[in-house]
Amino acid sequence: MDIKVLLIDDDNFIHKVVRKAADGVFNVSHAFNGPEGIELAKTKLPDVILLDVEMPGQNGYECCEILKSTPETKDIPVVFLSGKTTLRERMLGYEAGADDYQLKPFDTVELIAKLKVSAKYKTERDSLKTEIQSAHSTAMDVMTGNSELGLVMRFVEMTYGIRQLDSLAKQLLDLTSHLGLNCSVLFDFNGKNHTFCSSGLLSPIEQELLESCRTNKRFIDFGCRTIINYPKVTLLVKNMPLHNAEKYGRFKDVLPTVLGATDAKMRLMETNDMLVKQGEKTHFAFTNIRHSLQDLVKSLHGHQADAGESIERLATNMQLQLPKLALEPDQEEFIIDSITDTFDEVSEHLSNSNEVNITFVHILKEMKSLVGDLEGVISATQQDICFMQGAEVDIDDEDGYQMDVELF
Repeated sequence: MDIKVLLIDDDNFIHKVVRKAADGVFNVSHAFNGPEGIELAKTKLPDVILLDVEMPGQNGYECCEILKSTPETKDIPVVFLSGKTTLRERMLGYEAGADDYQLKPFDTVELIAKLKVSAKYKTERDSLKTEIQSAHSTAMDVMTGNSELGLVMRFVEMTYGIRQLDSLAKQLLDLTSHLGLNCSVLFDFNGKNHTFCSSGLLSPIEQELLESCRTNKRFIDFGCRTIINYPKVTLLVKNMPLHNAEKYGRFKDVLPTVLGATDAKMRLMETNDMLVKQGEKTHFAFTNIRHSLQDLVKSLHGHQADAGESIERLATNMQLQLPKLALEPDQEEFIIDSITDTFDEVSEHLSNSNEVNITFVHILKEMKSLVGDLEGVISATQQDICFMQGAEVDIDDEDGYQMDVELF
């Protein structure tokens, strides 16, 4: 009951449903129109406001704009309730300042989960305010130059040695913050989405907008918001300077250059990741083949030894048994000649097998050298992947590994 929820809706049935669903979970206050809800929000200061869009008189969008422009209530998360499912309706809700969107009719379990997420989002956002304000004052001290072009060039230079997605996002959001822009960004890395926000936390509706607006269209403008799309990166700018046409135009020219460099960097990071995985597969295959050839050579050596021993036993037995058989001289000579011919044929086969063994040994030496080279390539490239994933890596100077500047 620690979480306070304010429901603003003109539908008595919705109030009954929410009251029943929240029993024992939330402390719910009820308002049946916009003005009543705004006054109640100022006095109750709830953790989350659940706001109906379609209300007579002052609708949900207008009510939300007032709440977000009022100092006492501007930081309270607002979750819209609406039966409309279009992307335009969600954009209108986001434009009004909403933090999330819940469709009618709704599942009460899903609604409770969304309210918990919104309340947690508010708590975490409040705790981060002091840290964010302090970080913003020093975020761009390392950047040099006073012009926007100088900042972009510095950003591109600093991305050369970046190996981690969060480091790349930090540099990008630091740049946009220095330009006075409040932004969120989505990275598509190996088919998975990774989102980052200059304020530290990304609201659910921002997450949905970034994912829904990833189209072939480069610019999507709605109000003072602009979404810029590249194949591997999507940037949401929340406060484009509509009042300053010149500054607005400069940002529309500068930001694509920044995102183009970011997109190229991400492609290079993906390529490095792919090379390591492919190298590991090749190394595994070569190792298995080398082991199979070693087993085959051992088997050939075993068969040669067995054949030689069999022939020697036959010759010994014949020497012992022929005199006991009391054969005629021509019969004994025939048997000895047959055994001698067979022995010569087997010896020739064994000689050919030795040549095969020599060939196998040569192949094994070559494969051992190739496996050693692959291990060296994988080890060196794996260092970059570990850096990119943020893992701790011990680098041995004697191996000659150096983290060179990475151009793209």
